[in-house]
Amino acid sequence: MVIDAGSSPAEGGASFGSQLSYSYTDAMASPSMMASLPKYLLGLDPAFRINMTFSPRFLEWGLRFLANSSQKSFERNTIEVLKLAMESRREFANVSDKVTFEYRHTGKLNLYSSCESLEKAQKLSDLKNTYGAEQTILTRAEAIEREPALAHYGHSFVGALWSPHDESGDSRLFFRV
Repeated sequence: MVIDAGSSPAEGGASFGSQLSYSYTDAMASPSMMASLPKYLLGLDPAFRINMTFSPRFLEWGLRFLANSSQKSFERNTIEVLKLAMESRREFANVSDKVTFEYRHTGKLNLYSSCESLEKAQKLSDLKNTYGAEQTILTRAEAIEREPALAHYGHSFVGALWSPHDESGDSRLFFRV
């Protein structure tokens, strides 16, 4: 989800280009999130913040979040969102031909810097693929072959996850129609 500060849809800085990442449906509540929770609660991660309150609604949400952080719940929730995303992809195909917004079938590469993280991605993509995601793990050489600009990428990576059905477009143009 993108929350933009603009006065109307797609007018803020976060909305100039948009990805339609149907395969990237990982539930936020997960064992890895639980492992990082102390860092987030203490404000030690610049990209993620939790504003703690003692309101009953926040506490109730927090308990539900914790209850959904098991591996089994993470997988179930990820698949449920993936099913919705696959349905959205099918329905969006009917809209994308009727609106001019620089729509492209680009696919998406997610890079992984460690063998451990790539193995986790492989396991999750295997699960998602049984529900229609069609993701593929690529070696570093295969990722560079798919996207030659990665040969000059300034960071090391061991492999990538290729999601061929992910797309892109200009959300500002889409909402101006």
